[in-house]
Amino acid sequence: MTGVLSSIAKAVKPNGTASHANDRPSPTGSNPASTPVEQVKRAVNGHAAHSERDRLLAQLSSEEKIALLSGDDMWHTVAVPRLDIPRVRCSDGPNGVRGTAWTNGAPASCFPCATALGASFDVELAHRVGVALGEECRARGVHCLLGPTTNIQRHPCGGRGFESYSEDPLLSGHLAKAWVEGVQSCKVMATPKHFLANEQEHMRRSNNSVIDERTMHEIYLEPFRHQMKADPKVFMSSYNRVNGVHAAEHPHLLRKILRGDWGFKGLIMSDWSGTYSSSEAVKAGLDLEMPGPAFMRGVCVERDIVSGKLTPGDVDDCVGRVLDYVQNAKESGIAFETDEKSLDTPEVRALLREAADAGVVLLKNSAGVLPLVSKQGMKIAVIGPNAKSPAYSGGGSANLAPTYTVTPYDAVLKVANEVGATVECLKAADTERWLPLLTPYITLPGKKVGAEPGVMSHFYDKKPDVGAVSASEVDRNATLWRRSRRPSSWPGITVLTIGTNSEWESEGYDRSDIKLPRNTDDLVRAVLAVNPNTIIVNQSGMPVELPWISEATTLVQAFFGGNECGTAIADVIFGRINPSGKLPVTWPVRLEDFPSHEGFGDNKTTVYAEGLGVGYRHFDRPGKVRSAFPFGYGLSYTTFAYRDLEVVNAGFGAEVSFTVTNTGGVAGADAAQVYVHEVAPRVDRPEIELGGFTKVFLGPGESKRVLVALDHKAFSYYSVQEHAWVSESGAYEIRIGTSSTNIVLAKPVEKRGSFKWIGLEEPVPCELYH
Repeated sequence: MTGVLSSIAKAVKPNGTASHANDRPSPTGSNPASTPVEQVKRAVNGHAAHSERDRLLAQLSSEEKIALLSGDDMWHTVAVPRLDIPRVRCSDGPNGVRGTAWTNGAPASCFPCATALGASFDVELAHRVGVALGEECRARGVHCLLGPTTNIQRHPCGGRGFESYSEDPLLSGHLAKAWVEGVQSCKVMATPKHFLANEQEHMRRSNNSVIDERTMHEIYLEPFRHQMKADPKVFMSSYNRVNGVHAAEHPHLLRKILRGDWGFKGLIMSDWSGTYSSSEAVKAGLDLEMPGPAFMRGVCVERDIVSGKLTPGDVDDCVGRVLDYVQNAKESGIAFETDEKSLDTPEVRALLREAADAGVVLLKNSAGVLPLVSKQGMKIAVIGPNAKSPAYSGGGSANLAPTYTVTPYDAVLKVANEVGATVECLKAADTERWLPLLTPYITLPGKKVGAEPGVMSHFYDKKPDVGAVSASEVDRNATLWRRSRRPSSWPGITVLTIGTNSEWESEGYDRSDIKLPRNTDDLVRAVLAVNPNTIIVNQSGMPVELPWISEATTLVQAFFGGNECGTAIADVIFGRINPSGKLPVTWPVRLEDFPSHEGFGDNKTTVYAEGLGVGYRHFDRPGKVRSAFPFGYGLSYTTFAYRDLEVVNAGFGAEVSFTVTNTGGVAGADAAQVYVHEVAPRVDRPEIELGGFTKVFLGPGESKRVLVALDHKAFSYYSVQEHAWVSESGAYEIRIGTSSTNIVLAKPVEKRGSFKWIGLEEPVPCELYH
């Protein structure tokens, strides 16, 4: 490196500017400490200051600084032992703390996927989930948790759609902010990701997301902006390009918006192997290339300094934020290089169950089949491909080895055993995307009671005279298949478990359609032909087509429910909880109904041509296609009445209050949704936009007065002329709904005076010109 520094010395003055042949020598040039090499070292190292960051910057060698700009391995930053700079550990992911091992590591709690948490509409629950994840990070020696994922579900085929909360930026932002606050309350750094526009997995490293300025701010940037109120310590850039430039080297996104408009002062890291340049990424403000060892940095940064593409000051800017990251880890009190431990306590299990329960959405109960009254002697058939297979998570970064899982069959059987009922179980259809592993079905024969898991291998020097599969196993499978073709042989109460799993919905690839896996629709129709009141339970992270929905009376959407996915299903079926989940995404009749469908999955460029028309902003609007189930929709075992709506101007926003009454006979909760409609907008605006929401828990006959505060954002749109958010004087209507289509109360409000604002700034009055 001395040779490199000598080369730099010839091209760079101590202040980092280019030198010329006629530059005068320094008066102190005769001092050994002022040789060209030493001058460059001072330029790279900066000058000692009072802060810890500046103290370390002054002592780090240029080689050490460059090393700190990349990871050391898959999950750690580089250590500098001589300066007490340890390796900081990070971990996936949004719904669990996997730790540093992809396989055979310490098992972890798997919370419901983000769409399930989105279905809860419960900010306080999201905060408690964040706290639990923060505590598990501490147990596993993790200083930085890579989440939450807060991209927008513009298209249901997106492979990681289940990782994000909602199609709506306000719901996404509020839940993500609460999650970040929960994680960071444990002194663990949270990492909102993927910044920005990573709504497609196909060709994600090269695909170009083309988004107009207004749509980018109103839909895709907004959930990230809202999280800034929680002071997240880290952001992660996305793999893709945005309007022609990779996000990891996008100066407008990283420097202008994130650091400039929003005031972010923390660390920006790349997605894994998502750094595609050296000097461009450093200059844009990407501080840390992950994972390590360095690929686009290291010697590449050395060369860029020599060539003048980077200055020592550019390097110092990024290194300084890496040092802040290290300091945050030190101040957390979390041990470094510690063994990873599981955190499996009764309190964690209770929260896992509560979170899973809150994410279940009752979509149809037209025959009043649910809740079932469990009683002695009842016979229940639990059938379908998901009966004994826990669809607890999607695939990729979100997937992990859970501390335990509960299948739908396990949970139903537990209830049955408590009351003296009997349960039969039948898979009935194969829906695996890949050839399933035999591992769970292989055991070692032995003389002990029960068999041990494992494989016994025999090696022969000639063809053995043995069979591969026992005749009894073949006979058993044949019998099960014949029974699956004769639904009339099943008991009267039938729970049909269908859906996708981590093979169908995963990081790394998108779905080609939203049909249920092969054979599923045929199985559903066959069962409904015998028992129209079959309880159909679908488990998926994102919507699927339901071509038989008009024939069914009972449908439960369970999403990927984490460890307790099966328990939540049984809790709803038997009425142990009253379902209160609401759809965080619009459920279409067919895939082609999405305005984003044309062009989705293109190899090179994905044009967000639908603009603001994402989800409910398009579906069920005048002249637009109808959904199968609208955004915010979900049934309950009780009923609710809304009355006495009041809207009062409060500064640049408004205070909305109304009374909610549980008019049924059981306790329950409803997600009250507050939508804003501008009566005569001067620019094109959606018919309604979610301005606020609240989860109201009520006992039978109980009433509560509810207050929802709408901030200035609720009355604003992004102006491409002003390059800022603006709000105009005029008439608005506040609409209270139990979904985006079921509006139960409405009241006008007049907003006087125009204003504009940027980032987290307070609005300022202004005159707007059109």
